[in-house]
Amino acid sequence: MSTQPTSTPFPLPSPPGYIDSPLNAVDTLLGLSTQLWPIIHRLSHLLSHKTSIKAALAAGQTSIATVLQAELKNTSQAIELTLTNWSPTTRPKASPSENEGDEFPKPLAKDRAEGSCIEGILNNAEAYRHSAFIYLYRTIRCLPRSHYLIQKHAYLSLRACAKAVETTQGPLWPLFVAACEAVTDDDRMSAMRAFRKMERRQGMDNIARAWEVVQGVWRRVDFAGEEVEVNWRDICVERGFDIILG
Repeated sequence: MSTQPTSTPFPLPSPPGYIDSPLNAVDTLLGLSTQLWPIIHRLSHLLSHKTSIKAALAAGQTSIATVLQAELKNTSQAIELTLTNWSPTTRPKASPSENEGDEFPKPLAKDRAEGSCIEGILNNAEAYRHSAFIYLYRTIRCLPRSHYLIQKHAYLSLRACAKAVETTQGPLWPLFVAACEAVTDDDRMSAMRAFRKMERRQGMDNIARAWEVVQGVWRRVDFAGEEVEVNWRDICVERGFDIILG
C-alpha cells in the first residue's frame, strides 16, 4: 500500500487575528506566541497548493504544474527554515525579592503565577512548532510515519505537550498530531498522560473522543505496520465522531 496520505491527516487550526497580550509577545487567549501564527498561516495554505498541482496535472497543464511545484518547494523550504530558526522572545521575568537583604531572593506569589503562565504558553508554542513540522513532513512532503524526522518531532511535541498541560489547558491540535505518529512505548505513554490530564482539566467530550481516535490509529498501525497509512478520519466516520482540533 502507498505510504502517502490520500487526504490531509491533520487539518491545521485556522490562524485567528492577532490579539494584544498583557504578557507582551504572547497571546494569552490562544496560549501561543503570536510570532508563530504567520508561519502556521503560510503552512495552512500549502495543501491547497498541492491540490492545484494535481488539478493542473490532471488537466494536462504540465507547464503550470511545474511552476506550481517549484513554488511549493520554495515555500515549504522557507517555512521549514523559519520553523527551525524560530525561538520564543518571551521568558519569565526575574522576580523581585520580598526582602532586598535576602541572599537568595524569593519570588512573590504574583510573579510566580505569571512566570508559570508564560512558561505554559511557551510550552504550548513549542508543541505547535514541532507538530507544524510533522504536518509539513507528513501532509505536504508525504514522508512515512517511520521517518526519523517524523519521530523526532513527535517526541519533541509530546514532551512539550506534557509540560504544557501542567500549567495550562494544553494544546489539543499539537497533541493529537504528535500522538497519531507515536510508535514507541515511551511516546505513547507520554501522549496518554497528556490526554488524561487535559481531559481532567477541561472535562470535554471532544478531548475524550480525540484520545479514542488516537488509540484506534495505534491499533491499526500496530496491526498493519508503520509504513501503512492509517487515516484518522476513517475512524471518526466509523464511530460517528466529529472532532474539533482548532
